Amino acid sequence: MSLVERVATADEFLKADKGRQAEMLLWALGVQSPEKMGFRVEEIVECFVSLRLAKPNSTRIREHFRKSRNVLTVSPGTSVAAREHAQQMAALFPPEKMSNDVFDIESVAIPPFVPSERRSDLARMVRTYAQLFFLENSMRGLIEKVLSAHIGPQWWDVASNASMKKKHADRTTNEQQRKWAPTRAEFGPLYALDWSDLITLMRKYPDQFIPYISDIDFLHRYDDAGSFRNVVAHNGVLRDDDDFERIRIYYRDWIKQLS
Repeated sequence: MSLVERVATADEFLKADKGRQAEMLLWALGVQSPEKMGFRVEEIVECFVSLRLAKPNSTRIREHFRKSRNVLTVSPGTSVAAREHAQQMAALFPPEKMSNDVFDIESVAIPPFVPSERRSDLARMVRTYAQLFFLENSMRGLIEKVLSAHIGPQWWDVASNASMKKKHADRTTNEQQRKWAPTRAEFGPLYALDWSDLITLMRKYPDQFIPYISDIDFLHRYDDAGSFRNVVAHNGVLRDDDDFERIRIYYRDWIKQLS
């Protein structure tokens, strides 16, 4: 069952008026499609229809959104759930365990010295891990595409600095000595670098990356994103709802900027 369906069948939703229901669906759609910058009233109305619910009056929903503190207008005709409302909804509808055909969290035995509550931490972190996984690999793909086109086959030798070359050489050597373990080197040198190195490479060639990201200053926010990435990549846990929302926004903005 999708999050939208969960929301639409919950008692809180069924007892609410149409305006409140529209707010709840707006939040659920935003969580399910983090790459979108917001949703039009027409999309909310269509969501009601797809759920086989009574079709609300779009003019009334639009007026309700205009007055509601639970809705934030991000561009003319486009809205998202306001932060406080999003936090309240996230508390009402925590992540479910993933379905059996994808990955059943409950099927993984908890080893010694790991408290049982870490299972719920894992359930919350799965989506965030996926967003950061795709975001970082998108950066790598963009860098390789741009620099190989600009410099040629020797782009790595030309573009990387001494520190980057050393990381790549050291990690390649370590992987060669541990033949039983999976390697990163086979995917290319960018997989041996840290998050901050990827940002550095893009900033080094602003004229080449601007056609893709429009403004090189757009990368500033991704300096901060690296701190969250390191927590997640090292199997840490985010506790603050704002942190999950911040990563969702980083991910959505990257997709939007490159589209």
